[in-house]
Amino acid sequence: MKTLNQALLKPIFAILIITPILIMLIFNVSLRFYINRQTQSDLNLLLQNIQSQAQFINQSPSNQPTAFAQLRTTLRLTTLTSNTDIIVFNPRNEIIFPSTNQTTFLNQELIDKVAQSVSIDGFQRIRHQGNRYIVTETIIESRLINYRVVLVSLVDSAEGLIRALNIILLLILIISLLIASFIIISLTKKITAPISDTIQAIDNIQQGHYQNKIASSTTIEMNQLINKFNVMGNKLYEANQAQKLFFQYASHELRTPLMSIQGFAEGLKQSIFTNSSDIGSKIVIESNKLKEIIDQLLLLSRLDESEFKGNSVIINLDDFLQEIVDDFGSLSNLKGVHINFESSGIEEIETHPHLLSMIMRNILSNALRYAKTTVDIFASIESSKLVLRVDDDGDGINLSDIPFIFNRFYKGKHGNTGLGLSIVHRCVELLHGDIHVENKVGASFEVKIPLKVNK
Repeated sequence: MKTLNQALLKPIFAILIITPILIMLIFNVSLRFYINRQTQSDLNLLLQNIQSQAQFINQSPSNQPTAFAQLRTTLRLTTLTSNTDIIVFNPRNEIIFPSTNQTTFLNQELIDKVAQSVSIDGFQRIRHQGNRYIVTETIIESRLINYRVVLVSLVDSAEGLIRALNIILLLILIISLLIASFIIISLTKKITAPISDTIQAIDNIQQGHYQNKIASSTTIEMNQLINKFNVMGNKLYEANQAQKLFFQYASHELRTPLMSIQGFAEGLKQSIFTNSSDIGSKIVIESNKLKEIIDQLLLLSRLDESEFKGNSVIINLDDFLQEIVDDFGSLSNLKGVHINFESSGIEEIETHPHLLSMIMRNILSNALRYAKTTVDIFASIESSKLVLRVDDDGDGINLSDIPFIFNRFYKGKHGNTGLGLSIVHRCVELLHGDIHVENKVGASFEVKIPLKVNK
């Protein structure tokens, strides 16, 4: 298994190593090809020059050494043929030029080899004593005698230039390689460092340290990842804290009715209570409280598992709300509170009736608990949203309690289990709506839910 650094750097360094080698190889092959071609081109020009001076050479045999010397001087003045020399043979294959006392790189062995290898109107490459030569020749025809003129060019004379260029190119490539390596390593660290920090942060989260932040990155994508991870860490921390509070509150809320039931049961066992019927009724009341808390906890747990899986159906809103009002008729009569609901004029809507029912029943139950004489229910449609409002004429909600009333187990004055409004808030979330609370005459709850209206 490779690290990310290894996975990134190995192929890059392989490319950085192979590329200079290929550049050097291509450069040398191209340069040598160019030198050979240019040498052949210069030799062709020299052959043409020799042919142009044939008339001067033919005028008198005494002009031959001077003419050949001038040709040699011309050769020495050109860059690529500066190490080129002339060999002139007579028909008996005897050397006429150069003379033995002239300075030249030619020797008898090389001349013999050149005489055997050369071909008319072409170029021949020969190797002698470790050196490479390009050889070509032409014939100068005269009235008295035909001369065979051979040009021999030492190709290796350009090796010094090639070596110098190779050294310069190699230094440039080495410097470029070092600079590229430094840049690549720096960039790789910039890429891998945030990932390493993220891995460390994940390890910290596994150990329960949720609030360790990752430093921001210089790249947009990594910065987005880091920001999302930091947000996730905050949410995990909040969820962990909420879970701790949940267990604390749940254990407290469950302990209260359980302790009451236990106390009543021990009193009956020890015959402390004389009226067992009243004690039995109290045990039933506490058992019902305990059952209500457990049912609401289970309901919240199901709502928290995932998006609500129920299917939306078409309902008649007036009939739906009227049925809920009728179900609370006995409780409202018992408390002496009148529930006002007039037809909304909305006929059929498409929604999740189970979630909508839990919203309205919990809000209405809460309103009846605090209302003095009246609870009003309003329904309308605004901007493709179902708007439901429940107002009571109670004392309203303490302003300091409003930010927390949807928290689980948060109970205001005369609160019951502290879970009803949490269930309302979760149901509204599942319907992608929002809920607003304020004090008017009493408390006012307004719910807005996006929906499709069937006309």
